[in-house]
Amino acid sequence: MHNSTPTIPFELRSLDAQQASELLGYAASYIRDHLACRPDFPKRVDRDGHPRWIAGELIAWREANRACRQARRRSSRSRA
Repeated sequence: MHNSTPTIPFELRSLDAQQASELLGYAASYIRDHLACRPDFPKRVDRDGHPRWIAGELIAWREANRACRQARRRSSRSRA
């Protein structure tokens, strides 16, 4: 028997705070209380009154911020 329900690609799925925390490596409460209000953090999409974020946008944010952290580390080492 074949399931005809289309599979949503992971990058297009909406994640709750707990799922986002697993993806980003931050506590769910930190994401809700600190990261979500940053202007560079992906905009949340509320579903049934609960905050959710699009996985692909979180991945892009994580990669951009990883690059920034590495650049800051290199910069601080060169000053030492």
